[in-house]
Amino acid sequence: MSLASFYTKTFGLGAVIGANQMLAAAEAKQKRKQLLEEQEAKERMTRLTSQ
Repeated sequence: MSLASFYTKTFGLGAVIGANQMLAAAEAKQKRKQLLEEQEAKERMTRLTSQ
């Protein structure tokens, strides 16, 4: 394997891993937002039913 081929594979793998990490972070952020919205909706419902 030539040096250029090695670097191409190494940096290509790094780019794929980086892209996967960015995707996972975006999904986690969206999931957190969804959970917070659900929690706020439950709290609103609790306040409305307790009045």
